[in-house]
Amino acid sequence: MVVDSDIPNDGAVNPTTISNAATIVAILPFMIIYPFCQKYFVQGVNVGAVKE
Repeated sequence: MVVDSDIPNDGAVNPTTISNAATIVAILPFMIIYPFCQKYFVQGVNVGAVKE
């Protein structure tokens, strides 16, 4: 999708480089937010696993 887009390219930048950069930009917010929310994920798993 990124490689086939209408991004102006004068041949100086490889389309693979643009694709890799877009992937990193898309994943980066999740890598930043996940450590702060991890305790809530663990609590949710533990609540679902407890049997009374």
